[in-house]
Amino acid sequence: MKMSKLTAAYMAGLVDGEGYISVCPYVRKDRDNQIYYKPEIKITLCDKQMIEWCKKSFGGYIYVCKRTNPKWSDAYTWSLNSDGKEQLLKYIHPYLRLKKEQCELVLERIRIGKHINLNSNISKIKGTNNWRAYVYISGKQKSLGCFGSEQKALNAFEEAVKKENPRFVRRSSQDTTRIVEIYNRLRILNKTGPSLYAERLTETTPTKVK
Repeated sequence: MKMSKLTAAYMAGLVDGEGYISVCPYVRKDRDNQIYYKPEIKITLCDKQMIEWCKKSFGGYIYVCKRTNPKWSDAYTWSLNSDGKEQLLKYIHPYLRLKKEQCELVLERIRIGKHINLNSNISKIKGTNNWRAYVYISGKQKSLGCFGSEQKALNAFEEAVKKENPRFVRRSSQDTTRIVEIYNRLRILNKTGPSLYAERLTETTPTKVK
């Protein structure tokens, strides 16, 4: 994704005015009902053409909310998929005015998500004392074999990860705590919104006396 400064500033204005930046919790049933916090970027408008421009320019999906009252217009929501969220947020961050803190928090959540949990890529083979280790390379699972102990499986996985990314960071318990803190802070920010009224009171427009 490449973006000019003008486009980044324009997109930042859309996000500030009609956008939503946050993380959404959902339950991973495939991982013992673990709660996962997924980053979200959305823009909702009645202008379908503008929403289609967002999708064409940055990818993602479009959802429509049909209004039951004939006097109201249908609303269209553009939602970006996971592939481009980090890049988009980095581009628009310098130009955001109202949602800069939300942007920084979600970027932090994305960075933490890259930390690797070594225990999540090993599993005990049922009915035995052996352990299996596997690694994902380019989105595909690759088996690292079976091992006689949990520690040997962990060592094999860590070695495989280092070959792909020597600078990898291990997931820690502090990471999980921080993600929950980010979620709670975003709930407050998106519920109350920024305070602008006091700022506007301080604004003055000089007048010329003729």
